[in-house]
Amino acid sequence: MTTQRTRRGRFQRARDGRVNGPAPYGFKYNEARTNFAPDVTMPTVKRIFEMIAAGSTAYAVKKRFESEGIPSPSGGEWFEPSIRRTILNDAYKPHSHEELRGFVARGVLSADVLAAVDSEKSYGIAWFGVNRTTLTPMGNKKRASSPNPESEWVAVPIPDAGVPRETVDAARDAVRNNPRPRRSTKQLYELGGMLFCSCCGMRMTGFSSGGYRYYTCQNRKKHGRKRYPEGASRQAEELEKEVMAYVQDLVSDPTKLRSQLDAAIEKETAVLQNPDAGAVAWMKIIEDCRRKRVA
Repeated sequence: MTTQRTRRGRFQRARDGRVNGPAPYGFKYNEARTNFAPDVTMPTVKRIFEMIAAGSTAYAVKKRFESEGIPSPSGGEWFEPSIRRTILNDAYKPHSHEELRGFVARGVLSADVLAAVDSEKSYGIAWFGVNRTTLTPMGNKKRASSPNPESEWVAVPIPDAGVPRETVDAARDAVRNNPRPRRSTKQLYELGGMLFCSCCGMRMTGFSSGGYRYYTCQNRKKHGRKRYPEGASRQAEELEKEVMAYVQDLVSDPTKLRSQLDAAIEKETAVLQNPDAGAVAWMKIIEDCRRKRVA
């Protein structure tokens, strides 16, 4: 009950145009503690946007700041994900008065709050209620975050960070077009992304252990063989050979390939003509899950 009351109070505070929570990097609370104001670290934020917009990577920004002895928002080491989050944070993106009116039309900004801001100035946006954070069971300090529906979002106008709009847009384009590269691996999985567990339908992913390659169900990989013994797991070399032999057999016999395609088309057509078949299948899956939960 206390948590619910606190959340309602924060929601109403945001609807009234007052900020909640910690100030983003480069900002501090104003004297009335109703909104943010730029602080002495804002020039560092501007440098992040300018460097990324000019073509630098998040890693290059990290190394440059660390070599210059510039402390991170936490006071320690700089991290690339936090630099990317800064680039995508609407607190640093200037929004025109017309864009704020669009937020009112969407229902995420109060008309009274819009009437109180200067129509000649641009504002950043501090979002409230976009995600909901819940605590995991007692004894585990981790928190789980899930998105809220837009009806629970609130946009709070905050002072302009002073980063030009074209610089913000260029930096965001650079971040989106240059995602963080995946860690390279010496193992090759020829069937990666094409295999699904016959038991639960989860995608099978590749992993290596003791010098051997495997494809395994994600449920089995996540929960372990003892908790999920029915999850599929196969040695990659054997499975790839079987699939290659099967494909070669199909290619060498066009008649057999055509007959299997026709059978697959007829099966899908029958399902489409009988919409209740899908519901029955899902009910069976739900019932199986219920029995497993009871057991």
